[in-house]
Amino acid sequence: MPDPSRQESHQDPSQAGAPHLAQSATGVLGSILDYLHARIGLLSFEASEAKNDLLGRIICLAICGFFLLIAYAAVCIALIGFLHHRFGWPWPLVTLGLAIVHAFIAAVLFGIARRRFSQPPFRDSAREWERDRAWLNRHRNRPPSPRP
Repeated sequence: MPDPSRQESHQDPSQAGAPHLAQSATGVLGSILDYLHARIGLLSFEASEAKNDLLGRIICLAICGFFLLIAYAAVCIALIGFLHHRFGWPWPLVTLGLAIVHAFIAAVLFGIARRRFSQPPFRDSAREWERDRAWLNRHRNRPPSPRP
């Protein structure tokens, strides 16, 4: 008569390690997920700090630009006054001459900017993407090689 306190396992011997393997896989998967969660949390924290830092820099640059614009306007007004008093030129003509100089500089800078923006950004990356896509299409449409 079999001893009821001692139960024999009638499992397949190949399945004997399955519970340990499942527990191990679950533990590894849990560790990976915990690691990813921590990394995502760190990335979120760093992105928030970077956003605040970038926002502060943008505000400082905007204020700096405003004061530089006021200083530039004051220099232009002083130049108009200087040319009017020193050489006796009428101030409306001096102002017109300064406006023409500014328009010329703006036209040159606009031409440079237009030339730069006529070329698509990330040309090298786009070329690499096209090469990769062509390579994938060549290998996707090729019949599989026979196995020995």
